[in-house]
Amino acid sequence: MAARAERMRAVAGFLRRRLASALPMGFAMDEASGLPRRFLGEADRIRFVADLPDYLGRGGPHLHDIMLDSDGDQLRLRVAFAVVQGGQTMLESSPREPELLADGLRDVEFRYRALDADGALGPWQDSWTTADRLPLHVSIRIVEVGGSRRSRDEGLPWPELVIVLPLGGTVSNEPSQRLLR
Repeated sequence: MAARAERMRAVAGFLRRRLASALPMGFAMDEASGLPRRFLGEADRIRFVADLPDYLGRGGPHLHDIMLDSDGDQLRLRVAFAVVQGGQTMLESSPREPELLADGLRDVEFRYRALDADGALGPWQDSWTTADRLPLHVSIRIVEVGGSRRSRDEGLPWPELVIVLPLGGTVSNEPSQRLLR
């Protein structure tokens, strides 16, 4: 039980720190709109730029690609990093494999929220389609595969993470904000 609690704390702390440090910096251009992609949130993947701590690599702005994939009948949560320069993700000649954050998972749900047209908190969304802006909140729900017969059917839920992105919603296409691109 102690090992499970420590694993939950470590993964939750990593996700919370990385997402809370998301920057309104582009990592690619949307060909259709011509706007920078600053945050992509899908049902099974989140991509954003944040400074990478020195203990994880070379430091500086990096694309954080948090993804969900399958390991047979269970899910894994993994993260990959890539250098971002001049609003573009740099391809490495020998990229590292994504790092494992957690395995033995039954379900993982990513959700996103921003302000609505009236300036109030809007509803949770299953995907983030406004790629040139960061959401205000990201919610992550994780359920791991249970060990007992009863919990195997239901899974063991982790406490829900609701992460505030301090720079969420701050970038606009106004001329004074174009320097942030």
